[in-house]
Amino acid sequence: MEDSSLGRGGASSDNNKVKQIWWRIWCMNIPNKIRNFAWRAWRDILPNKVNLRRRMITKDELCNECGGEPETNCHMFWFCEKAKEIWENSKLVFPFHIEPWWSFLDVVWKIMKCNASNSELLETTITICWEMWKNRNAVRNGGPRSTGKTIVKRASTLLQDYRAATEEIPPTRPSEAVKWHPPDHPFYKMNVDATVLKELQATGIGTVVRDGEGKVLAAMSKRVLAPLATLEAEAKSMEVAVQFAWEMGFRDIICETDSLSLYQALVGSTEAPTCIDTIVSSILLSIQHFCCISFSHVKRQGNRPAHILAQFTRHVRDFVVWLEETLSLIEHACA
Repeated sequence: MEDSSLGRGGASSDNNKVKQIWWRIWCMNIPNKIRNFAWRAWRDILPNKVNLRRRMITKDELCNECGGEPETNCHMFWFCEKAKEIWENSKLVFPFHIEPWWSFLDVVWKIMKCNASNSELLETTITICWEMWKNRNAVRNGGPRSTGKTIVKRASTLLQDYRAATEEIPPTRPSEAVKWHPPDHPFYKMNVDATVLKELQATGIGTVVRDGEGKVLAAMSKRVLAPLATLEAEAKSMEVAVQFAWEMGFRDIICETDSLSLYQALVGSTEAPTCIDTIVSSILLSIQHFCCISFSHVKRQGNRPAHILAQFTRHVRDFVVWLEETLSLIEHACA
């Protein structure tokens, strides 16, 4: 078996690996507090019970969750029964076998080696570990013990919201501006977008259907009373929009979104993230009744009318529909 532990190679090799891990952690697209947590975990300075006993703070080093093994980083993140429940709910697949004697650093290094060009697995893994650590501390202080499913859900939501909040739209020159492309005859194109209305504990959905000449045939602003995370909101908006298209009588249609993750899940180029797996399955089931339907992706600048309609839901109690009229609200964006 390959010698994974960083402490078993030469000093020069170890230092090089540590530098690579250090750089990778601080370049991850995750909140600073989670980067700091990852740094403390791979330095083995988290106040787990083994470290607390070493500092003479506690006499007991056994895991509070299972009571069967010393609470090391490796045990509480990978081998405790509670940890196993969490990873089963995550549906993540690690392309290697974690050994009980490995450190947090060993696991990070193996993920980096197996996914050199993709940080998704590493970022998701570390964020789930962060939520596990948070919940252990909460339980120690008398708080509730969260289920594995809840911990995975929190980690997924945290990552989605952080990435949505920090996403940068590069400036474009006039010649490079993203434009809406009309569909070929006899298709219609339906643009869809969502916005999270945190202050209202709701999600706003906007959709607009246009023909090959760009004429608006139908539009809708709908408020859903559910405080969804960003990617869930995008998926829900597509589910609602597909139903709207069916009810309006459109049978040959292209459904366009500015969410690349949702688009890839719908066309099957990537597996749907756990948080939207059920919604994506519902969408794919519902489109079977259309004559011809497909999905496309456009950058955010090309989805402005749907975005405006999603934002307009702040002024809508339930939903409002417009038929065969270019409402003044989106007229400039449709031009």
